[in-house]
Amino acid sequence: MPITMTKLTKAHDLYEERVAEVESKFEAIKARLKVHKEREATDPKNWGFNGDLAHVDAVLGEILDFLS
Repeated sequence: MPITMTKLTKAHDLYEERVAEVESKFEAIKARLKVHKEREATDPKNWGFNGDLAHVDAVLGEILDFLS
């Protein structure tokens, strides 16, 4: 079935919605990282916070690789 301009427009519209969702998640990550940092400051000897960020870093690395 040939792709029509209508389908392209709808695909593009959905793509733009998804971009907005992802950008919103970036902002949420930044806000939660700030809270995480504040929590770590109250318990700086707790290695668990480092483990949390190691996992986050690994997942973000997978996302970056996927988008490349």
